Amino acid sequence: MRETVKGLFFLKTEVSMNHQKMRKRRASAALGLGSLLVLLSGCSATAEETKPEFSLVVAHEVPTDHYYHETYLLFEELVEERSNGRIDVKVVPNALFGTADALTTAVQLDSIQMTATTSGILGQFSPEQNVWDTPYLFDDPDHAHRVLDGEFGQEVLAALEHIDLVGLGYLENGVRHLTTRGIEVDGPDDLNGVKIRVQPNTLQLEAWDATQANPTPMAFGEVYTGLQQRTIDAQENPLALIVSQRFYEVQDRVTLTAHVHSTSTLILSKIFYDRLPEDLQQVVVESAQESVEFNRIRAAESDIESAEIIKEAGVTIAEISDEGREEFREAMQGAALPYLRETVGDETVDHLEAAIEEERQ
Repeated sequence: MRETVKGLFFLKTEVSMNHQKMRKRRASAALGLGSLLVLLSGCSATAEETKPEFSLVVAHEVPTDHYYHETYLLFEELVEERSNGRIDVKVVPNALFGTADALTTAVQLDSIQMTATTSGILGQFSPEQNVWDTPYLFDDPDHAHRVLDGEFGQEVLAALEHIDLVGLGYLENGVRHLTTRGIEVDGPDDLNGVKIRVQPNTLQLEAWDATQANPTPMAFGEVYTGLQQRTIDAQENPLALIVSQRFYEVQDRVTLTAHVHSTSTLILSKIFYDRLPEDLQQVVVESAQESVEFNRIRAAESDIESAEIIKEAGVTIAEISDEGREEFREAMQGAALPYLRETVGDETVDHLEAAIEEERQ
């Protein structure tokens, strides 16, 4: 049941049987692996038979307490189990291998094999990805998922092959909201001259510039310090990232603008994918799809959990008026859609708008 909150798409989703099964599988797999290692410790011949044929490194930026890390651990378990150990998966968190743009390039080059990159970053590599950063595009997460998983969303994934990437699906990054310190926001007029950190993405710069704000590109890892030192005044991110990056320590207000339903595209090195035999390609694709389903359930839960943590820290979570939301929508879409038409073409934008209407319920 969806709680009626204007700015925050809380999904009161009961943990599904599939979700429970996934968690039980991970626990039983860990126990089973421990027993297996004991049995194999004195059996070199068996160990040789199970030696992996392929190594798949998954690297990401967020801490291990973020639900993205849980998603990757599930993917690791599924791939290793279904490939009978022929693929060894290693998950590397905390930006140890670099930030999102560096990780994307590394996947293209097959230096690592997988990551998930937000559309704000991936749009620099594949312009079609920018469509997902259009402000106020979806009615709610269910609407977003129908579009992402539908024909148009899959066409955007397929376009990644031209840059040596295989799109495996869309992870839920969460609905993006605005945080500030000492600034109450209920419409674009309240942001006149306010320095807002945005991703280094032209569409986002255009959209925020239309609100009278001063959008400031900054690497994700520098945002906390930027807020702390007041190099920037504000930032916008999903609640889970506001919590995991502890932005609430240096901001005192979260305004539920819900301006973008943010996705991260799960990308695999095409060089790696093409090396795999067909049966292992299928293992990777199917495991990714199941991991996406798990991710979306955890994202819904995490939104609720994160809001509670922010409130307990003494930070105000503020609604925005219908009038203010409409002013934001008009300003931001008014800048974003013309930019998209110039960069990806009228046909793509028309197809996007048709998909949005078709999947509306």
